[in-house]
Amino acid sequence: MLRYLYTVDYDDEKQVEDGMSSLVFNIHVHTIADKYDIPELAKVALSRFNKRAAEEWQTAGFANAAELVFAEATTVPNEFREIVVFIATRHARELNRRGDCGDCFREVVKKTPELGAALWAKQSEDVKDEDQQWETWHMCPNHGCHTRTSETQLGQAPAYTCTGCHFAFPSAEFRNQ
Repeated sequence: MLRYLYTVDYDDEKQVEDGMSSLVFNIHVHTIADKYDIPELAKVALSRFNKRAAEEWQTAGFANAAELVFAEATTVPNEFREIVVFIATRHARELNRRGDCGDCFREVVKKTPELGAALWAKQSEDVKDEDQQWETWHMCPNHGCHTRTSETQLGQAPAYTCTGCHFAFPSAEFRNQ
């Protein structure tokens, strides 16, 4: 905090060397900035957390930050939760696979019910949004199956993507069924 007050900047790289992830460090910086009423420092910490989360989602530091942000007695603002949920749902497949980052993140979700509930709610919203994009049943010109298709952009003209074979075709080639 003192470094920021003198230089209007702080170094979150050094914390990685000291064993604390930069994501967790930025959460703590925000907490201190909030406690001492330094809103500009809080904005910088949130911005750096956002940037780092997008870059470091596949690390144990992201899982640790998610756990801290969703801890029951936390005073961390909702913006941190929103970032964690957005990044985690964007990379849900990778975070659910076996391996270092996946195992670590799944353990945090098991220990942190609020995180699991937030992820489920976000996934449900995304599925609802996808369902609203679905058109009607069509016959795929590639292999003749009856399939639901989603409207996409192929060049400039609307197109459909077959859920069976995943090929995109101009809308004129699909027949409504």
